[in-house]
Amino acid sequence: MPMILDRHPQTQLLIAGEGPLRDELEQLTRNLALNRSVQFSGWVTPEKVPELMNKSTMVLVPSRIESFGLVALEAAFMARPVVATVVGGLPEVVEHEKTGVLVEPEDADQLAQAAVDLLDNEKRMAQMGSDGRKLGIERFRWTRYLDAYEALYEKLTAKWPVTESVSP
Repeated sequence: MPMILDRHPQTQLLIAGEGPLRDELEQLTRNLALNRSVQFSGWVTPEKVPELMNKSTMVLVPSRIESFGLVALEAAFMARPVVATVVGGLPEVVEHEKTGVLVEPEDADQLAQAAVDLLDNEKRMAQMGSDGRKLGIERFRWTRYLDAYEALYEKLTAKWPVTESVSP
């Protein structure tokens, strides 16, 4: 955050969620005198996520471990660029330099630099957000999965046609 604030002193970071390191992060925030720039929201109910993202310029997902990347997908649907680590399913949701920026896990400098680079270029940030929304709708819309399941079901049932009915 200090690197970001050097270039963009009005930046606010909201850390959403709970975790075992929250107390340490809050203490670090106080030690670095970042209290005015960093806020902790705690756990956010699913219905409040869109409202929170709508207030955000970008979404950072500095995960060490991530199975899919739902937060990144929610950000994409809200047309927000994402800076995320290249772990788990995040590269499926974030296309590097198209819908956001992927960085190495545990590399705070690289994460901060990616955020600064986006904040330096609002047009690029808006384009990444727009591209992320398009990609999210194209790749992850529910109807796509329903259509795929229906096609698979039809393919499987065509191989083994039902020849007689069974009554209970």
